[in-house]
Amino acid sequence: MSRAEELMTDMSTAADELIDGSAPLPLPPDLLPVEPLPLAALPDALRPWVADVSERMQCPPDFVGVPMLVGAAALVARRLAIRPQERTEWQESPNLWALVVGRPGMMKSPAMSAALAPLERLEVRSAEQFDADAKGHADALRLHKMRADAADKLARQKLAKDPHAEIGNAFDGLEEPPA
Repeated sequence: MSRAEELMTDMSTAADELIDGSAPLPLPPDLLPVEPLPLAALPDALRPWVADVSERMQCPPDFVGVPMLVGAAALVARRLAIRPQERTEWQESPNLWALVVGRPGMMKSPAMSAALAPLERLEVRSAEQFDADAKGHADALRLHKMRADAADKLARQKLAKDPHAEIGNAFDGLEEPPA
């Protein structure tokens, strides 16, 4: 074995040891107790839904309430901003971050899916509306181009007959539709 091969083998062994030493440790068998999410702390509009879903899924209300609060905060964040400095234009949109922790099989993912289902429905409706609006805009652009082409053709015909013909208003009212 050459010296270069020995060095590569040594480096590979050292890298394997480093990776093995940094592998995640399993959760301890006994986790510290966590206080349950107080349903009274939730907004009135969300409380019944959280209670219903957590009861039907037999999971802690945290698994439903936390993602629901984060989803609601994401909607609110699109509508407001925080200005940390009074005399500047600097503004930040607020973000709420959360994490649901539990052992496998505790219904975390299904509870989160149930909590975010209304947002997903809103997203689907918005995407459908956007697609319809985009098609309508594309149709309006096609119609605008056809009208502009027809006006251009008419103006060219007038100029072909009379080079001094008045065509100043031939393109009036042909503004491109806004996006």
